[in-house]
Amino acid sequence: ITDVKCDALFVFYGSSPAKHNLSEWGFELDKGLIKVSSNMETTRKGIFAVGNSVIYPGKKKMISTGLGEAATAISTIGALLFPDKTQGYKH
Repeated sequence: ITDVKCDALFVFYGSSPAKHNLSEWGFELDKGLIKVSSNMETTRKGIFAVGNSVIYPGKKKMISTGLGEAATAISTIGALLFPDKTQGYKH
């Protein structure tokens, strides 16, 4: 187990994305959704988002898509936190 210091960690569960205040937080939006890159990073470096609150080319709003997005974000964050560690994936 590793402790990682951060200012905040937001985890939202539910069927409707909570989209209020996103522009106040400095996220670039498209149609009211957070724009992310292919590794799920927002336009704010080091901040990642997944699920029905994000948008990118080809985005499909499905639970399975959100699960894959979470795995992509976690993998990217792991590589950023531990650049010298080999990333291993288990199914």
